[in-house]
Amino acid sequence: RILTEENRIRRCGSWIAYCPNNNPTRMLGVIKDVTEENNAKLALNMERAKNMQSNKLATLGEMASGIAHEINNPLTIIRGYLKMIEYMGSEKEVPGDSIIESVKKAQNAIERTAKIVSSLKYFSRDASRDPLELKNIKDIVEDTLAFCQARIEKQNVNLIIEIPEDEELIINCHPVEISQIILNLILNSFDAVKKLSPEQKWIKLEIQTDKKNMLLRVIDSGEGISPGILTKIFDPFVTTKPAGAGTGLGLSISKTIATANFGDLTLESDSNPTTFLLSIPLAKKKAR
Repeated sequence: RILTEENRIRRCGSWIAYCPNNNPTRMLGVIKDVTEENNAKLALNMERAKNMQSNKLATLGEMASGIAHEINNPLTIIRGYLKMIEYMGSEKEVPGDSIIESVKKAQNAIERTAKIVSSLKYFSRDASRDPLELKNIKDIVEDTLAFCQARIEKQNVNLIIEIPEDEELIINCHPVEISQIILNLILNSFDAVKKLSPEQKWIKLEIQTDKKNMLLRVIDSGEGISPGILTKIFDPFVTTKPAGAGTGLGLSISKTIATANFGDLTLESDSNPTTFLLSIPLAKKKAR
């Protein structure tokens, strides 16, 4: 809330001098009114939250056709198996195992559709005031890929996922915000490679640890980032995309989100191909 005259915040400091018998002799005090400073910080935080939500919804709008395709695939599977079950029901002698197997496959397709819709609803909401959660980064990546995997595969882009199987990768974070970072990075890579020849189009998402941090890299086979904007790639409204193809806020917002989750987002400028690195501290394991 914006503070009123009746409820202003003041920051105070004082200095007291004592004589040899420990009785105070004089005091100097300073009072500074910091209400306007606090109001400015509050307004800035509100603006950042609004920009984050707008960027998230714009990203979902860009992926609408891919999400529709992702949902349509399991619906087609469900329709096919229901037809098969209907046909088997009209036959006199049909093994019960065949019907059960068809029902199970239809149920799996239903669960896949429900997961996509659930993830979509979860991702689109404003989570800026949610508490931090202990979450496995593997689950966050899986939920994120539900939005973009179909779109990427439709363009014949090779999506490579390398995540350690035998490590617990638990981070204390806002899961929706981490998903937003990953989605922005993957879609940026997709835009960088989609016009290349089929054998050159690839995006790699790999996760490693350095004992203290979860290190997630998104690497692509695109042409890279021109030296002229390397140092300002995280500045607002800086983009490598053609006019009208992006707002230039995705990386800026993603870096802000990473910092808010006690991590960082950097460009490994000495790397070839282009590599963005998201680092988030690993949650400390409780002693048994």
